[in-house]
Amino acid sequence: MKTIKRITALILAVVMTAMIPVIGFAKDSSAEPVESKPAAQTDLLGREIVADLYLLVSNANPRMPHIWLYMVNRTNKTLLVGHYKLPAGESVSMGCWRDRGNGPGIHYNLERYFVKPATYTRTMYLKTTVTASELKSVTRVINSHNYWNYAFNCAWFALSVWNVCTWKIIPYVIEPHVEWMFMLLYGAKKIDFRIEKQNNPRKVYKHTDSGLQVCYSGALWTKTGV
Repeated sequence: MKTIKRITALILAVVMTAMIPVIGFAKDSSAEPVESKPAAQTDLLGREIVADLYLLVSNANPRMPHIWLYMVNRTNKTLLVGHYKLPAGESVSMGCWRDRGNGPGIHYNLERYFVKPATYTRTMYLKTTVTASELKSVTRVINSHNYWNYAFNCAWFALSVWNVCTWKIIPYVIEPHVEWMFMLLYGAKKIDFRIEKQNNPRKVYKHTDSGLQVCYSGALWTKTGV
């Protein structure tokens, strides 16, 4: 009987010895770090921040400054801005123009197409963040503001979008120079970052009720830029 017990114990010892590397390997595998997505950034109220929004006024034409918007996607997903699909990490400019061939109203990336080194010496800006819920409001504003006239011009559109994203409300009083003064009161400063220039004319669009329309070549020409 003792011999049988010794043989049984020896067999168990051999089996356990053989299992040790397997058990050790399994433990090491499970201990490998798992990559996780970076936590979403939030504002003071805990709402997810999806984009940065810049309100810019360019004095290329001193008699009639142009007020427009520049948005940068801060997420790893595509955002819908009006009818424009903004890829992760990329940017879009938005401005309201009189008829440049596709009819008056909102254009995407026209200012990005116009931007040049001189732009940075004659542009002031304010910056805010945009949450997921605010972005939906931005799209609603865009879809209801696709027009331009002397009473409701570039400033009317840009401020309507800006004012749904921040407490730094800027009243609209038709004259862009007045809006400029309000921006200065809120701490606007000369532009200190580089706008992502758009060089592809096929990616400059006019907003329409049904979607996007590639801008005609005439829209892409300007003497002064933005």
